Amino acid sequence: MTGPRSGLAGNAEAGTRERITEGLHVKLGRNDPCLCGSGKKRRKCCGDAVSQPGSTLHVRATGTASVPSAAEISRLVALFNAGHYAAAEAQSRLQVKHYPQAGILWKVLALSLQGQRKVSLEILKKAAQLLPGDLAVHSSLGIALGGLGQPASAAASFRRVLEIDPGYAEGHSNLGNALRDLGQLDEAVASYRRALQLNPDLADAYNNLGSALVGLGRRSEAAASYRRALALKPDLAVAHSNLGNVLKDLGRFEEAAACYRRGLDIDPMFAEAHNNLGSTLKDLGNTDAAVACHRRALAINPQFAEAHNNLGSALSDLGQLDEAVASYRQALAINPDLALAHSNLGTALMSLGRMDEGERSLGLGVALSPADARPLAMALSYISYRQNDPRFAELEAIYARRESMPLDDRIALDFAVGKAMELIGRYDRAFAAYDEGNRLYHLGHPFDEATVDRYVDDVRRTFSARQITECAGLAEYLPAAPPEPVPVFIVGMPRSGTSLIEQMLASQPSIFGAGELTKLGELARRAEIRSLDVPTLILLRSLGQEYLDHVRRLAPQARYITDKMPDNYQFLSLIHLMLPNAKIIHSRRDPMDTCFSCYALRFAYGNEYCYDLEVLGRQYLRYRTLMQHWRDVLPAGRILDVCYEGTVSDPERELRRMLEYLELPWNPAGLRFYETERTVRTASVVQVRQPIYVSSIARWRKFTTHLGPLLAILQPAEAYACKGVGD
Repeated sequence: MTGPRSGLAGNAEAGTRERITEGLHVKLGRNDPCLCGSGKKRRKCCGDAVSQPGSTLHVRATGTASVPSAAEISRLVALFNAGHYAAAEAQSRLQVKHYPQAGILWKVLALSLQGQRKVSLEILKKAAQLLPGDLAVHSSLGIALGGLGQPASAAASFRRVLEIDPGYAEGHSNLGNALRDLGQLDEAVASYRRALQLNPDLADAYNNLGSALVGLGRRSEAAASYRRALALKPDLAVAHSNLGNVLKDLGRFEEAAACYRRGLDIDPMFAEAHNNLGSTLKDLGNTDAAVACHRRALAINPQFAEAHNNLGSALSDLGQLDEAVASYRQALAINPDLALAHSNLGTALMSLGRMDEGERSLGLGVALSPADARPLAMALSYISYRQNDPRFAELEAIYARRESMPLDDRIALDFAVGKAMELIGRYDRAFAAYDEGNRLYHLGHPFDEATVDRYVDDVRRTFSARQITECAGLAEYLPAAPPEPVPVFIVGMPRSGTSLIEQMLASQPSIFGAGELTKLGELARRAEIRSLDVPTLILLRSLGQEYLDHVRRLAPQARYITDKMPDNYQFLSLIHLMLPNAKIIHSRRDPMDTCFSCYALRFAYGNEYCYDLEVLGRQYLRYRTLMQHWRDVLPAGRILDVCYEGTVSDPERELRRMLEYLELPWNPAGLRFYETERTVRTASVVQVRQPIYVSSIARWRKFTTHLGPLLAILQPAEAYACKGVGD
């Protein structure tokens, strides 16, 4: 997301131009510097004489005129006031050759360039030197210096502006911008508040105050300040975008998206708002639309490093990792110090199996921004800390100020700290961090249990044993299913071992591991089954063919293609009817280990039931109920159960069972699954690159004292892990 953008009270495109235009009209204030260049105030010098064509101006002692005639100055100023900036530039360039000490000419030249969105510090500094008391010149110089990344020099210019006119509200606001860029946020807030004392209707100052308050972590106050700016100036696009940023930080994504859209209605070329809208749509699960927004931002500004980075994140969510890596590298080509792009590149490289490269990029992200929670949280998800690791001091310092962070950053940091504390055996501290992250996420993402209960009841009623049997009798009326490719669905609860199974199978030469595909869920939502008659079954077969066409494009030569989206366990009846040749492997794991592993992980998206222990326990029981139902109604042998604990203790036995079920010959390659080079985009990306280990078995017992609510729900289900389903 692009950070808050200041609406400069007098930026080169708007406010200052209005102020400058007023200052350049022929009728000048009597306290303004005289046009003759003497440095005196007009009332003590030429007075109104210079505004009259043909007036006699002061001349230097040498007898050479120091400025052109008043008529020439009037014509030059008129060109500027009419918006003919190129003509005003050309005329003033000619004039300064003849009158190099005429400050008014340098002023018109500098401001004519600004009118064309050009900046020349040399010309502005010359004008400021010759017109030391000219507020507009010093203000424009300060804005130019700030835009060129020189906030200290900008602050000096704005302080000169305030020496000229201590009551100039816009000058206080612009000084606040420079102080904010210097990291002096409290001083910036004081400058903005002084500006608003002088001019309570200064919308830009409210917008800028909001941005400083965001930097101080005072987001509710910032939102109020942005809203005040918009009450004064409803068409201030930047304030709409900045308000959207605050709402996004607070987890209010729909409201944030609405703010960005309002900003874009006002200014369709506002690249930052397109970028921020894309990030928010990604958070809302609309990744395709997010990609379109980031591409629009880049069409407007191809050098927008943050938009390249965010485009990479969206492409990564779509499984387009090579394209994501290219986007991250493009962001870094533009801004090599963009820490998040290094971190995101690291995670993508890890998913592609390039572990050493990935770890280096993750480490660089942390090194470039050691005080930022996000690169650290991402690194901790992949890189293990050990006891007495010197980086713990940095971690503790960042964690101590988590309450001032954006909500999403704070939640990510909670889960990262939980993992770090667990790795060094500080289990109470680990659980406290996990619990805080889960609680904060759950508050903003409640899980609708009543709707899920109705869904489970509807599925059990619609797909009864009798109806499944009747469907089998209608097979002769349905189009035949193609023999290949054979989809292999690996289902179960999240964190139940599905990634390990897929990695073992994808090590076989005839099997392609496609990862977690969303296609089946999309087709299931389109099915809308009300009865299981022949037209419905024909529709299901057509949807099945659509699924096959989709996965065939992923691996045109593969005989078998795995889809390890765990939640597909909800759709086993549809799989049976849509894809009669499909294989279904059900991964099971100890219920407490499964659920605690879910609770200790911040998922990239979905799985909202995982963030509250009691909700998680009840969802596990729903999963168990559905799996028992499928066992009861589908033909015997349709589902192969694979036990995670059994796979860990005897991987050869379980691999043989899976290959036999798939009607494939024995091949020991699956026992060296960690050597297989393939893309893995799940939370188990690091684990599947390592040989089998047993440390995750009975992991939950280290946290027993904290898991009472979950244990009370799941204790009757503990025997489900590796015995008969539903026992």
